[in-house]
Amino acid sequence: MLAHNTCIKSDLEEYKNFETRVKIRAEEKYDYSRITGKEYEMNNFISAFYDAVLLYAIALNETIAAGMDPRNGHNITSKMWGRTFDGITGNVSIDANGDRYSDYSLLDLDPSVDKFEVAYYSGASNELKKVTDFHWIGGKPPRDSPICGYDNSKCPKVHNKLESSLFILY
Repeated sequence: MLAHNTCIKSDLEEYKNFETRVKIRAEEKYDYSRITGKEYEMNNFISAFYDAVLLYAIALNETIAAGMDPRNGHNITSKMWGRTFDGITGNVSIDANGDRYSDYSLLDLDPSVDKFEVAYYSGASNELKKVTDFHWIGGKPPRDSPICGYDNSKCPKVHNKLESSLFILY
């Protein structure tokens, strides 16, 4: 089982078009496939960066429209915090501290169908969406901790006769 914290790839048409444009640019401008020997796969941080720049642009426009000084960073950041907007990755929510709500995928390989995603957690809505059942080796989840603990402190002490004899002789 793997908890994977990353920007989730969107299934929105706008996102797919953005991804296609990024791939085309990687090929045309940087000759990616020829240089690396493999097809370009867009890094999720590119779409997250795009959303960050979009958020900045929205906040900058609102700052200017309100007649505030756009050179004052506090004026802009105050417009960024505690808001939701439609980004390239979908609905993006920023909390009152200026942190983006994180989304998580719980990944587990189901060998019968070669799929990974088991559940999806949305930080903005605090919802867990189960995609499929967990695939446990042996049919059940593992123990919370090893039988002997992580440092063998829960294992019974076993004294062998040689150790006992040496202790008595000494």
